[in-house]
Amino acid sequence: MRSHPAPILAACVAALAMATPCTAEKAPRKELEAGYAAMAQALKKRDMDAFMKHMTPDYLVQGKGKSKDAKTFKAEMALQLLMVKTITAASMKVTGLKDGKEGAKASVTMSVAGVLATDPKQPHTLKNVSKHTDTWVKTPEGWRIKKTEPAGSQLYIDGKPFDPSNPPKPAGGKPSAGQ
Repeated sequence: MRSHPAPILAACVAALAMATPCTAEKAPRKELEAGYAAMAQALKKRDMDAFMKHMTPDYLVQGKGKSKDAKTFKAEMALQLLMVKTITAASMKVTGLKDGKEGAKASVTMSVAGVLATDPKQPHTLKNVSKHTDTWVKTPEGWRIKKTEPAGSQLYIDGKPFDPSNPPKPAGGKPSAGQ
């Protein structure tokens, strides 16, 4: 299938239905985009069960020598959602789609924006832009994501790039207890 940009809403993945992969059938782009749109809506509603129904039971997030199964991924996403008071936008743009022997591989740019659950008198905005590749497989329940391979992300707080592994020093330039 030819690769071309096509914006859609969505968010990530997980497991509910039993699935048997079948790669003989080509992935219909519109069906996959509809899956991403449904995932984005589920994320905005904080409905991880609805989000995960687009994953196979053996779903994996695989990157940098580490793997996470569906249960671990879902738990981590739920924890991350606790830090966000409101999700104001969620979108996914399919930047490429090709069929392969493992299944259909969709290259995706995802953007999620919201307001952090911090001091209500001083709200902070959050935006995360990430890239990943999803491997979709045909199952008896329809197309589902079997594997996600992260390819990088950028986090913004109040519109400025933020590196969570290197947080800013507190006011006055004194390092916090862990630094």
